[in-house]
Order: sequence, then C-alpha cells, then structure tokens
Amino acid sequence: SVISDQDRLLSALESLRLLARGDLSDGEMFEEIDFVQLIRDIVAYHNNQFKDLNIDLHLPSDPPLAHAWREGITVLFRNLIENAYVHANTPGKDLKIEIYVGVSGKEIRIDVDDNGPGIPENERGSVIDRFSRGSKAVGSGTGLGLSLVKQQAELHGGSAFISDSPLNGTRVTITLPVVI
Repeated sequence: SVISDQDRLLSALESLRLLARGDLSDGEMFEEIDFVQLIRDIVAYHNNQFKDLNIDLHLPSDPPLAHAWREGITVLFRNLIENAYVHANTPGKDLKIEIYVGVSGKEIRIDVDDNGPGIPENERGSVIDRFSRGSKAVGSGTGLGLSLVKQQAELHGGSAFISDSPLNGTRVTITLPVVI
C-alpha cells in the first residue's frame, strides 16, 4: 500500500513538473522535427512497454515537419496512449488504439481512437481540466493526463478536442500547425 501511494505521488509530482515546464516554456525550446518519426518512436516505446498492447498507426505518405518542443509532443502522445490503456478497463489484448495522422493545408490533424468505455459528452469539457477525472475513470490517477494533452496542443498553436470514437470509445483530436 505504501509503495502504491508512493508511485501515485511520484506520478503526480512528475505531471506537475511537466505542467509547470510547459507553462514556463518559450520559443527557444522549439525546433523543427520530423513529426511522423517522433510518433513512430513513441508508439514503439509503448508497444515495448506494454507487451499486450498493439497500436495501429496510420501515417501520411508525405511526412510533415513541425516546429515543436520535442518533450512536449512526447508528453502529449504518451498521455493519450497511457490514458487509453489505463481507462479502457479492458485487457490489453482486447484494447484497440488507432492513431491517424493527416495533413491538410497548414495543419496536422491527429485522431487517437480507442474502444474503451468512452467519456460521457457532458464530462468532455471538464476532464481536460487540471485535477479532473471522469466518472468512468479507473485506478488512482491525478486528473492531469488530459490537461497535459490540452496544454501541449495549445502551447504548440493547436487544439485538443474529445468526441466519440468510431471504435465506440473515445476519440481525442489534436490539431497542430505544420512547417511550410
């Protein structure tokens, strides 16, 4: 019990550190990155981290470049994937996570879909706020995961939006500007 409490506290402190770092970030932290390669690396990490997880990745044929803070984008995607994994409340082998990346004009659109229980429509605006958890949340999270996603999307000049997934769970849509 003590170890579990310690792990939860350490996770909360790390999330708070990342939120503060994002709040204090400036343009000097940003660089031109190969967005598709970064997503491939993050997905490979999670597929290795959670042996029963398989993420389907759908990428554009012409990989976009983004002017981004590498750590911030990594935090954004790690939180999306880990939230789907934890809150789906489904054994990993039955969990479906699909990530679609597309480019339209000056915008990268990313849809992260899962087949978990979903987030009720009346909670979608609040679960993205700091320290807020949905009614279907499982485990002992801090309510900071989706707020980190929102913060990083906005920090990068984009947005985060929650809707229903075609997989009958949650879809989180992220938009970010591309480097032209």
